Amino acid sequence: MECETVSNKFCFIMEQNDKVKISMYTPKRFGYDGEIVDIDLLNVEDGPSDKNFRLNLKPKTGYVSKNNLQFSLRTKYKADEVMQNNTTNIKVKDYINVYAIARLTFDSFNEQCKHIDIDKLDDLNILLEANDTKCIGGTKNAYYQRIGKPGNGSINFCAKIMPSSSSYFDIIAHETGHAICDLLNPSLGGNSKISGAYHESFGDLAAFFASVKLLYMQGDSFKLVQFLKNGGGICLAPGFIGGECLRDSNKKSKTSCEVHSNSINFTRFFMKSINKVFEHIVGEDCSKKNRGESKMNEVALWTSNFFQRLLIKTTISSSSPKSLYHIALHAVEQAKSVCKNMKKSNLKSTIETILSQQLNEEKSHLGKCYQ
Repeated sequence: MECETVSNKFCFIMEQNDKVKISMYTPKRFGYDGEIVDIDLLNVEDGPSDKNFRLNLKPKTGYVSKNNLQFSLRTKYKADEVMQNNTTNIKVKDYINVYAIARLTFDSFNEQCKHIDIDKLDDLNILLEANDTKCIGGTKNAYYQRIGKPGNGSINFCAKIMPSSSSYFDIIAHETGHAICDLLNPSLGGNSKISGAYHESFGDLAAFFASVKLLYMQGDSFKLVQFLKNGGGICLAPGFIGGECLRDSNKKSKTSCEVHSNSINFTRFFMKSINKVFEHIVGEDCSKKNRGESKMNEVALWTSNFFQRLLIKTTISSSSPKSLYHIALHAVEQAKSVCKNMKKSNLKSTIETILSQQLNEEKSHLGKCYQ
C-alpha cells in the first residue's frame, strides 16, 4: 500500500490499482455548491459496482462501462436530460451519482478503520436503489434497510419528485452512514430512541467526513481549515426542503426526543470538539515562522482523521446506551484508546480535557432524553 499524506501518521491509504474517474455532485459546504466534479475510485466494475455496492437497474442494459463514468454533455450514458421551466438541463445520472457518493463515504471510513486495525467494513453489501418508486415514508424519503445480516441490505431514494434525494450529497452519505453504523454495531439498530438518535447523528457526521475526503481528493484542503477556523457545524442538505437545513448542529434542538431532533445534540458535541481541538493545535504549532498555511492543512486533516477514528471506536464499543450523554461520555473514554500511540503526552491530555469540557457544556442537552 502507498500512503498519500500531508501527515506521516494520519493519512489516506491508496491501494495500488487502476483508478476510474466518475462524476458526482458536491455537497453544499466548504465553498462547494452542488456542482459536478470528477473523483478517482479504485476497484470499480461495470455498472458501476464493486464488492460492497451494486445497483438495482432494470433492465441491466442501463449499466455503464467502468471506463465511461465521467460526465459529458455529449454522452447520454453519463447524463440525463431534465425539462425544468421549458429549459433542458443536463445532469449526472442519479445512479452514477449515488454510487460515487456511497463509495466515497465508504472509502473515508474504511481507510480510518484500517488505521486502527478494524476490518469489519469488508463485509458491507449494499444494493443501491437510486430510483425507488415505492417511496416508503413519503416522496422526500430516503432510507437504509437491513436485509438479513447487519450491513447487508438496500439504500433507497424516492424518485417521485425533482430534484430527488438521489441527487443530494448529504442524503446519500447519510444513508450510507446508517449502513456502516449498522455493520460496526448491530445492537444500535433496534427500536431504542437513544440508539436511533445516535444512528442519525452518525449519518450526519458521515456526510461531514465524506466531504472532507472529497476536499483532499480535489486538492482543496485549505477549505477545511477555513471551515474549522470559523467554527463550522453541520448544515445537512441545505435547500432540500424549503431552502433550510434538514438539521443544523449549530442550533439547539427543541425538547423533542424524536430521534432526528435529538440527534443534533450529539452532532453538536462532536463538531464543537473537533473545532476546539483544531484551534488548540493551531495555536500551539502554527505560530512558528514559515509553518502557517501548510501546517494548518496538516492539522486540519489530522484532527478530522482523529475524530473519525474516535467515532468508529465509540460506535463499535457502545452497548445499551441510556442517553446520548452516556454515549458522549463513552467517547471521552474511547479517546484514550485512539490517543495511545501519540508521542506527545501533552496533546493526549489536552484532547481528553477538551472532550470533557464539551461534554459538560452539552450535558443538559445530551441527557434530556433517556431510554
